[in-house]
Amino acid sequence: MFSYNKEKESGKVKVDGQLYGYLYAEGKLEMNHGGQVYGAVNVIDLKMKKNTSINFRPYSSTTPLEPTINPGIGYVYGNATIRLSADSTSVTGATFIVSHDGSGTLTYRYGNNGIQALSGLVELPINQDIQVSYDKAAQIELSLKAADDNIAGGSYITDLTFVPKQLKWTNQSSDCGADLGFVYEQHQQSCRVLAKAGQVIPLTLQAYGEGNALLAEYSATIAGIEITELNANLAAVTGFNQAVVDFSQANEAQFYSSQAISQVALIEASVPSHCAPYAEQGDNCLLETAGDQALLGRTVPDALGVVGSVAGQVTGNQVYAGRALTFSARPVFTVQALDVNGQALPSYHGEFAGGLNIDNIGLALISDEMSLDGTAMPVTVQVNADGQHQIRVSDNEWAFPKGLTAFNARAIDEQLELAIEIGSDGVDNQPLTLPWSLDSREALVENAELRYGQLMISDLGLAAETEGTMPVYLQYFSQEGSLVEDNDFNFATQPVSLVAEPENDAGLPGLTQATDGIEVAAYAEAAEFQIRAEVETWLKTPGEAALLDPTATLTITAGETALRGHDRVIYRREAVR
Repeated sequence: MFSYNKEKESGKVKVDGQLYGYLYAEGKLEMNHGGQVYGAVNVIDLKMKKNTSINFRPYSSTTPLEPTINPGIGYVYGNATIRLSADSTSVTGATFIVSHDGSGTLTYRYGNNGIQALSGLVELPINQDIQVSYDKAAQIELSLKAADDNIAGGSYITDLTFVPKQLKWTNQSSDCGADLGFVYEQHQQSCRVLAKAGQVIPLTLQAYGEGNALLAEYSATIAGIEITELNANLAAVTGFNQAVVDFSQANEAQFYSSQAISQVALIEASVPSHCAPYAEQGDNCLLETAGDQALLGRTVPDALGVVGSVAGQVTGNQVYAGRALTFSARPVFTVQALDVNGQALPSYHGEFAGGLNIDNIGLALISDEMSLDGTAMPVTVQVNADGQHQIRVSDNEWAFPKGLTAFNARAIDEQLELAIEIGSDGVDNQPLTLPWSLDSREALVENAELRYGQLMISDLGLAAETEGTMPVYLQYFSQEGSLVEDNDFNFATQPVSLVAEPENDAGLPGLTQATDGIEVAAYAEAAEFQIRAEVETWLKTPGEAALLDPTATLTITAGETALRGHDRVIYRREAVR
């Protein structure tokens, strides 16, 4: 450093350190201990203290060297090796004024020396490798201007070329099953949804230097990019060659595929190695930039559509309130995935269709009965290899509710409405859905009647030592309001517990469940019993506060009764309405 003494008009200049360049002083130049000037000096009065110098160099009686310097080639943030070569064993280093025409920072190191800036006055080794590093992708000109008596005057110039080490895909998903294939439960969140089938997909490349350091700037024309559509097992299905891309790290890092993706698929992209434009030498390349291959994500359907539906069927075309609904043929919806152009997507099957499950499917009753409207129905899903999916009402314990008020039979006109929403298969936070339409509805059952049934047991009087049968009837009110019997009802097949309650301490009679009634074994003495059949809900009779098990009275009399033959029924209780 040097300082100017402002207190005196003499213009005195002091040099306390190192000064590079031309120095002119109107007054006195005073060089303090250790002061050095590298360059021309023009002064009137000069005072030099101990250990100071002006352009001091060790004396050399040899002819100045004219070293050669080789071009340097390397990766950005990596090392390019240069060497000052000269025919000398005595001169091991020399001083140069270093400059370059780039806008980045150039550093160097050699031997055991640490990394230093390669700029300004620098002492460099002769006949020894020098590792040079640069922080930009570019080719620059390095100039070493001799500032040493051992080196012939002039500048020694070479080119330094630094290229990206690799181009990488940066919109790749964290995990799409690259090892064993796509499994929906494992990869639905980690495998990024890129677009809908029928759309182009976004692609992003980034340039990296040594040590995986991201570059701020790099531009090149990239050809040979390939886009491949894979199935869930990672087998290639189809693909295309991407159009040439004018890549710019700063402005055009993201671009779009030159063709739309045709189906639901995993998307694999590959970019080949290439030569930076400034690294080309004829048909050769000084140093290539490596390419990359990666699974970027997946495509999904645009929507789901119903392509067919069939109403359910029930045995005998009748259903009793309170009885679990049993189908002879279950209602079914057939669903197909669609692309953005409304075309069917057979590729939406297997693991790709893993989101089409009971957790994401809603099947509800549409009914004029307020208590039924919106009732959720359990479903099963069958996925076919052609991408069509059958959604059926599952066998279950659901039943039309049975209240305390009997009603006339009516046609079952309830409809099913299908809804599907799969959040993990959406784009831009919009789930994959089945848009509402009339196709989303189908009759629960076809040509069937809903009845309010009541099981009735007739009272019975028997003579002692006589067998008999207490008649049992299933009754309901017809659509016109008449009380009628269900002649197809088989009492013997019903899960029933028969209970006999004596009015005194008499022993219990033998009771057997039969097709059309309760068979009573011969009883030896006169007695009276209340017979109760503990039955399922759909057979119970309405009471004031609850549904009741049907009951009747069994009377055993001593001696002959007035009954003849089969005239064992004293009276039939009327159904409660």
